Amino acid sequence: MTMGAFHAGDHVGAYVLEAYLGGGSFGAVWRARPLAGGEAVALKLLTGDLDSSETSELRAEVEVLAAAAAQNSRHIVQVLGGGNDPVPHIVMELIEGESLLDLLRKDARLSAARTVETGLAITDALAALHDAGIIHRDIKPANVMIDRAGVIKLADFGIAKIAGYNANTMTGQSAMTMAYAGPEIWDPTGSFGRPSNRSDLYAMGVLLFQCLAGAPPFAGDYGELYRAHTLAPPNLTALPADTPAGLRILVSTCLEKRQEDRPADAAACEMMLHRAEAELAAAEDRSQEPARFGPWIKDAPHGALPWAWHCHHQRTNEPATVEVHFSDRLDYATRLEAAVAANPDLTPLGAERLIESNRLLLHPGEAWWQPPPGRFQFWVAREDLAQPTATTIGEPALRTAVASLARLMDTAAAHAIALDLRRTKVAVSAAGAVYVRRPGLLEPPLSPAAGAMDTIRTLPLDPQARHLVDSAPDFAALRALVDSPGVADATTVIAGVPAAPVIAPPPASVPPPASVRLPASAPTPWQPAAASPPPPPQPSPATTRKGGPPWPLIAAAAGLIAIAAVAFIALSGGKKDESQNQPAVVIQPTATARPVATTAPPVVAPTTPPIAPPSQPTAVPPAPPTAPPPLPTRAEVMAALDHSNLVYITAYRSGDLNLLRTVFSGDALAYYQDDMRKMLARNERQDNQVLSTDYQDVQITDATHAIIRTRERWSYKVVGSAAAPIITTYNEYYELTKVNGAWLVSVNTFSKVP
Repeated sequence: MTMGAFHAGDHVGAYVLEAYLGGGSFGAVWRARPLAGGEAVALKLLTGDLDSSETSELRAEVEVLAAAAAQNSRHIVQVLGGGNDPVPHIVMELIEGESLLDLLRKDARLSAARTVETGLAITDALAALHDAGIIHRDIKPANVMIDRAGVIKLADFGIAKIAGYNANTMTGQSAMTMAYAGPEIWDPTGSFGRPSNRSDLYAMGVLLFQCLAGAPPFAGDYGELYRAHTLAPPNLTALPADTPAGLRILVSTCLEKRQEDRPADAAACEMMLHRAEAELAAAEDRSQEPARFGPWIKDAPHGALPWAWHCHHQRTNEPATVEVHFSDRLDYATRLEAAVAANPDLTPLGAERLIESNRLLLHPGEAWWQPPPGRFQFWVAREDLAQPTATTIGEPALRTAVASLARLMDTAAAHAIALDLRRTKVAVSAAGAVYVRRPGLLEPPLSPAAGAMDTIRTLPLDPQARHLVDSAPDFAALRALVDSPGVADATTVIAGVPAAPVIAPPPASVPPPASVRLPASAPTPWQPAAASPPPPPQPSPATTRKGGPPWPLIAAAAGLIAIAAVAFIALSGGKKDESQNQPAVVIQPTATARPVATTAPPVVAPTTPPIAPPSQPTAVPPAPPTAPPPLPTRAEVMAALDHSNLVYITAYRSGDLNLLRTVFSGDALAYYQDDMRKMLARNERQDNQVLSTDYQDVQITDATHAIIRTRERWSYKVVGSAAAPIITTYNEYYELTKVNGAWLVSVNTFSKVP
């Protein structure tokens, strides 16, 4: 039975339909009344075209279970029951009012106070859902209801995810409205992680942005939405100027691309909303709040930070940002004083200038409106300069930035200060200059090295710089890469293999043992012979593959052979010199010579007759085998390839070169970037589509490499052209490499099928 088969007066279970209220692709909502009499209810009939009967039954069950599990929140629509006769249906309380979508269509935007009220209701509902192990997965204005009493309620749990509840038959069904979907929804197999509770917080951030600005932060077709949600930052300047700092910060943090950068849970969002509520109340009457902090006079609230103000000095008129810290410990002042005292050594290296700090004592009649916890208050004045951010950073600038961050870390550590070097606290210019905000003021959630690597990985790096960063597992390895003099050293660091031992010469004041004598033609142990061949070439990081030549082992074996050879020459040569009464050459160490890894060390003749060196070096026992990492599944690499095709289509439609490097690397990246540059030179954009993909062979070579062969049918058309699209079928060959959790297509060759 379809939706069109129902009419007013029809019976559904124990209810009679009274009036059609609305519907969509999953079914229809009717006003209904119990046959036995009683109050009217809302009856949702799951009879849409997108569901099979089995899926509709499961969807009804999920919605009933999800809503029932979170009924301790007054901001969740009550679900009264459900059934499958004559069709899957859900019985809910009837909300006499309107949806938030209706309200926004009528008023365009909400005031900051109304937005905070809406946010508090949604966070209360989400806290109840998340505590019950449920992800709503469809937060949007149409699912936020407002009854006639003004109570805001969250509805529609049809695609909720219940932890531990098997709903496999719903796999592949239409997910949440994509304008409100976080990056992990768009790319669940990529580096953003799997959808979680924080996916609901991202959607709430989009909704609150829309309430304030009148439109969601991102708009466009499917490809444009994908690019925006995964790459583009929201334009927070679109928010009204009177948006309280707490609300502005909440929206900004909820819209972070990485889940770990968003608020920890709905309770954390609720606290930020209460702070915004207090700011709104205090804005109406600030007469009781302090008007100055020591010599710093308040001018205006800081637009992006709570408990911070733009100020000027009462004598010099110098501008500064003054922020207030609350603590239950009086020794918190010592920490701030230490940060200010160390600042002169950090400022030349790129840290923001901290001017001064002191304890804040309120005068009679002064008070804060709903301050955060903490009996004692302290203020810090800092420079807070606006810093330009780079659009592209090359390898030289990257090396400069890494070296600068390393020097800052070392200097701060010498002062026993931990820096917060996450990307939200660090700006990097196109030349690689760094600017670290609020140095040492707050305890960082990450170690300085982890924070620095977080910043480096999110910079807009060009391909060469990106390759360098992707080659290093952490900041220490990246720092070693940057400090290394050549590719060979870099390769050793990347591979995690210790370099061959460097034999340092003894001090010049210490003569070599008298028994060690070599002919005049022999090289010294610390200087290679002039005619000696160069060491074997080291593979570059771009071409290193599993199963390649073990250069470190070869170098070590060569070193052992060289040691044995020099020892043999030294011993036999000394005897020959004595028997023929020829002058011997005493080895003089050269202090300025650069040590070479394969050079032999000084050899001391034994007191007993020497034993001839063996003809073959002693075999080094192999290291015990380690368990290999788990192999990816066919589905994982196939999904990664499908995703790369989607990004390719989006990039060619938008003309965004940087988008290509999110899914391509190596030869494939170079080819497509060159091809796109030619397209842009013709002032063109392409509307390409993959019409079908036939996976003919999928080979998983190891945990980070895969080979895929496909036959693909593509449609090509120049945007704006009146010509019909070109349909072509290709035999495609792909090599995929997993870098930092994300699959990249490194090789792509293809041939046209006749």
